[in-house]
Amino acid sequence: MSRDTDADWRLIAETDPYWGVLTQERYRMDRIDPGALDGFYATGMADIAEVVRRLGEGIAPFRPARALDFGCGVGRLTLAMAAHAGQVTGLDVSPGMLVRAREAARGRGVTTVRFAETLEPDAGFDWINAYIVFQHIPPVRGYAILASLFDRLAVGGAVSLQVLLFRDRAFVAQAARFGALWRFDGENAQILAAEDRDATGTINMYDYDLNRVLALMASRDIEPFGISPTNHDGFHGVWLFARRAPGRRMLAPDSVLGPVEGGGFARLLGAGWSVAEDWGCWTEGQEAVIELQIDPALRASHVLRLEGQAFLVPQQHEQLAVVAQVNASPALSHVFTLEAREAVLDLPLDAADPAGLVRVQLAINLPASPQECGLGGDQRQLGFGLRRLALVPRRIAAG
Repeated sequence: MSRDTDADWRLIAETDPYWGVLTQERYRMDRIDPGALDGFYATGMADIAEVVRRLGEGIAPFRPARALDFGCGVGRLTLAMAAHAGQVTGLDVSPGMLVRAREAARGRGVTTVRFAETLEPDAGFDWINAYIVFQHIPPVRGYAILASLFDRLAVGGAVSLQVLLFRDRAFVAQAARFGALWRFDGENAQILAAEDRDATGTINMYDYDLNRVLALMASRDIEPFGISPTNHDGFHGVWLFARRAPGRRMLAPDSVLGPVEGGGFARLLGAGWSVAEDWGCWTEGQEAVIELQIDPALRASHVLRLEGQAFLVPQQHEQLAVVAQVNASPALSHVFTLEAREAVLDLPLDAADPAGLVRVQLAINLPASPQECGLGGDQRQLGFGLRRLALVPRRIAAG
C-alpha cells in the first residue's frame, strides 16, 4: 500500500512549512526572521529565472498566459512565476502551506496569483512547473498525477518538471527500511512485503523511471528540448524542459479534410470505420469514433462539421438515425431519410478537454448491409458515410 504522503505534508505545513520546502536550519519556524524569509523567496526568483531561460531556448517568445505551479507549498516559485505569466495558479494538498502562500502574495504585492487545493475540471495551462515535488510522491501515484497534468497542457505550452532517478549508496538504506521481505537476484532488489514504520510528517524521497516519464510525455505529443541534472545531497535527478507540439490529430482552424485532401481525415478515424475510399468512408456497425485535437481557445467559437450521407435503399432501408456525443456530452441527433439522405452535421466543441482533445462518438441506429438490401455480397453494416470533415467558426455554421 502506498504511503499517504499528503498527510505528511499537511502536518509539515502546520509545524515547519518553510523548512519543509528547503531543509536548511535557518528556515526553521523557531529561527526564521524577516531577513531569512526574504532570502527564502529570493531563491525562488533565482530558480525560476533559470527555468525561464531554459524554456526560452526552445520556445521563443515564452509568454504564457496561464501557468500552474504544482506542489506550490508556501509559494516560493509561484510568486516568481508571476513575473513571467499572465495568471499563475499554485496547487498544493496542504491548507497550511496555502495560508502562508496567500500571506506572502499579499505582503509582496503579487496580485496575479491564486492558490488552491484542487483544479476545475476544464482548467488548462500554457506552462506547468513542478520542482522538488514529485520526489516526495510515491511513483505509484505520481505517474497518474503526471498524466493528468500533461492532459491539461495546451498545444504549444511548456513543461518544467524535475524528478529523482537514483541515489548515492549512502541513502539506499533509507529506501530499504520500507521492506519487511525482499527478493534479490544479484542485480535487482524487490520488496515482497512492505513495512512502513515512519511517523506521519516524515519527508520521504522516491525515484522515478525516466523512460516512463518520457513515454507519458510522448503519448501526449510533449517533446523535451532540454535537460539539466540535479543533485540534492546525493539524490540525483533531472529537470526536463519540454513543449507540447501539435500532434498528427491536430485540426487547424478553417481546415477541410476529405479522404485525401488536406492530408486526409483517415488519421482522425478511430474504431467503427470501414476502409476509406476515393469518395469518403462509411461507418461500420453501430458505433464509430473520431479523435482529434483543436486549439482549446476555439472550444466555444468553432464547431466540427461532418459532411456526408446515410446508407439508404428504397423499400429496403429508408431511415437512419445518428446520435453524436463529444467527450461523452450530448452534441447532436439527426435522422436521415430517402428524401434527405445527405446532411451537414455541426457538432459543438464546448466539451473539448483543457488541452483541446476531442473524442466524437457516433451511435448509428439500424445500420444495414448492401447484401441484406439486395445489392451484392457486401456484408458490412453501413450507416453514415463521411465525405468531408472541417473545423469552422460557429457563426458560419449557424448561418
